[in-house]
Amino acid sequence: MITYYIAPTGNDNATGTTPNQAFATLNHAKKNVRQQAGKVPITVYLREGTYTQNETFTLTEQDSGSESAPIIYRAYEKENARIIGNETRSQFSPITDEKINPRHPNQAHLTDPPPEITVSTPESSLISLTDVHHVTFQNLTFEYSNGIILTGGTHVQIAGCTLRNMGQIGIIVDGGQHHTLQSCNVYHTGDAGIHIQGGDRHTLTPSHHTVDNCHIHHIAQNISTHAPAIKVTGVGIRISHNHIHDAPTAHSYSQATTTSSNTTTSITPASKPAISVHSI
Repeated sequence: MITYYIAPTGNDNATGTTPNQAFATLNHAKKNVRQQAGKVPITVYLREGTYTQNETFTLTEQDSGSESAPIIYRAYEKENARIIGNETRSQFSPITDEKINPRHPNQAHLTDPPPEITVSTPESSLISLTDVHHVTFQNLTFEYSNGIILTGGTHVQIAGCTLRNMGQIGIIVDGGQHHTLQSCNVYHTGDAGIHIQGGDRHTLTPSHHTVDNCHIHHIAQNISTHAPAIKVTGVGIRISHNHIHDAPTAHSYSQATTTSSNTTTSITPASKPAISVHSI
């Protein structure tokens, strides 16, 4: 087994193999992981602190593990590792144009601007995985930007992660097989919480995707319609033991998808359900 470490105070010229010789960036760790990917189990530990991503952390098929040699990116022990993609904007000025001011009923925020604000960058995602196999992200916090986009691949797991303050959607799963979203917290998103689709609707080939034991709340901060907590499209997707609240209206519709033991509370009436299942 190979172990690498990353720390906000690290150095990409270090060996990365001990806590005192940690790398500084995910991208540099990825270059080292790729050399042995799929051959031996690899764990990349992120030490306590904040990691600012100026661009998407992208994994492709060559960054994959295997059934006997999975790759795990996770927080070290019980430490809190935050991966953020934000922009800080400052030097605001009051709005003085009389043609603009009447459009805003709350004048206080316009005439007394803050020294700076942190904004999400919705044009990109923090993490992108395309045709990746046997990779896990565990116990990490993702904040600002968009969250995780997973396309194709097999056996990718997002476990125990927090995704919050997203410009749009927390997690998107588009195709692939045997992907698992397990025990994640998704909240304060601009759009929906989770979009997941997979399986072949013509042949009824199941995807075997799972969303289990997730806590999803206070989503759709910018879009109040057609932004369910979990949007499901496809065949053979299991949605179970999730707690959803402060989201669009509670309703579930299922044909080729299994839903069980999900709870919804404090649901705000809207035109679309908390769990929206689109199938045959």
